[in-house]
Amino acid sequence: MYRIGTFACQYGRWQSPGKTTWKVGGTFTVWPGQTQDLGRFKLCINTYRIDGREMALTQLIPTDAPDADGNMNWRAYNGTQYSAYYMGIHCFI
Repeated sequence: MYRIGTFACQYGRWQSPGKTTWKVGGTFTVWPGQTQDLGRFKLCINTYRIDGREMALTQLIPTDAPDADGNMNWRAYNGTQYSAYYMGIHCFI
């Protein structure tokens, strides 16, 4: 089991103390100079940083309001100039 704050991950599903679970619905790689529409998810996070440093000129944003199920369209932009600075993104449903 893996924990972040009050959330725990077990068998690939994130669970909150109120027993709400999220599972990974998609993983994406966005390379420098790319913009990618990721689809509809509850939450997307950039899970990769090179050498523990913040990646400059990257965005991971919802592009609309949540629907009745809490899903939003997400877009990733990687404007870095360094080829190794790809974005490794996990999106949850």
